[in-house]
Amino acid sequence: MSLELSPGHPLYALVIWSMLLVVIGLGVKLLLDRRLGLRSKTWRPTDALLKTVVIDHRVDEDRYYQYRPKIQYEYRIGAKTYSSRRFSYRSPWTNDYSEASGHFAGLVAGSNFTVYVCPSQPQKSVVLRGADRYIWVEVVVLGVGIGVLIKGLLTHYAM
Repeated sequence: MSLELSPGHPLYALVIWSMLLVVIGLGVKLLLDRRLGLRSKTWRPTDALLKTVVIDHRVDEDRYYQYRPKIQYEYRIGAKTYSSRRFSYRSPWTNDYSEASGHFAGLVAGSNFTVYVCPSQPQKSVVLRGADRYIWVEVVVLGVGIGVLIKGLLTHYAM
């Protein structure tokens, strides 16, 4: 049994609308992370306590290893203690192991190090400030995806 989902099928619009909402949601998250990444350049430095750090790895589609730091840390602002796992608003994956591990060279659980905290929302913090430079490629791809999905909806409703 197969299901052919053509523009005239009753489920076609539901599938296209669902995909469109997912793509728009990804686009909004991407732009919000970019904005927070740019704002993080002005966040104030604060001492933090390293709870855990592991250099995670994966193999990409070209069979190259990629690495990223996975961390957990705590810091205090006033009388309140915050916990975070956020390394950066940049993409954490890199092909360079020393780049992924360099921020934590010589640090072990219990070590103190510097994080950067948002003054207006102290629950937001990063180890590495800034945002990815190449976000516009992703925005263009998302824009094309939205265009294709909208065209699919227009085709459905024109029938």
